[in-house]
Amino acid sequence: MFCNIRKITAIASISVAFISNLQAELIDYWYFEDVSGKSFNSTAGGIENSGSVGSYWNFGGPGTTMRTDGSGNFEISGHAGQTYRKISPTYDPTTYASGVYRLDLKLTSWNLDDSSNGNLGIELVDPSNNKIAGITIGVDGNDSSKAKIQFASHSTSSTQTGNLAYQNREALLVDNDGISLAVELDYDSSAAKFLVNGLSVREINDFNGAAFTEFKFFTNSNWVAGSTVYVDSMGIEVIPEPSSYATLFGLIVLLTAFIRARFTSCKL
Repeated sequence: MFCNIRKITAIASISVAFISNLQAELIDYWYFEDVSGKSFNSTAGGIENSGSVGSYWNFGGPGTTMRTDGSGNFEISGHAGQTYRKISPTYDPTTYASGVYRLDLKLTSWNLDDSSNGNLGIELVDPSNNKIAGITIGVDGNDSSKAKIQFASHSTSSTQTGNLAYQNREALLVDNDGISLAVELDYDSSAAKFLVNGLSVREINDFNGAAFTEFKFFTNSNWVAGSTVYVDSMGIEVIPEPSSYATLFGLIVLLTAFIRARFTSCKL
């Protein structure tokens, strides 16, 4: 009755452990599931960081115009002007020089004031404060009846300032459906992707950015108090290598073969 059981159990255990390791590792990540009123903080007590690094911010506040709403969102409402917050301390530049990473910004809803084309966004920068990747949302400067979502990543062939490639996406000024935005950076394959709700909308095949050392959240100087955005989550995560999935597939095939062998050869 116990024919092949030990082998099956061993392979199953290895597969389960492998699957758990395949899950994306959160480096610094905020889900905003805090009680109402939490904001940035340079020490404990601010918005909770669910990432493995668990960085704090360089400054606290502004608590009244950027804070958790108690319903799983970070509410930016009544805020005007430029605000920059970055993680502190910065990452070691040798830590994230290889591998695949994803910069995430998930929005629950927004209502943008068309009187100004201010932007809100997140970005990754290198030790020289050069942007490596970014995501922004704001009023379209060429058509104030629309919102504009913009992706950016380093691209060697780009003639734009900082060798950045951009991708714009039209959006409504008022949206209650929400959206998931991401920039995926593959340092090993020198590639980048811009993703909307998990689907690639553009691929960059000459990404050659330096290792990122800072995560930033910001509103620029044109942001006006009449614009409101609810952020569901944001952060930076490690994406498992494709070869890892091939290894998992091999383990599953092997496990299936042992299970079939048990039922065809074991005597009960």
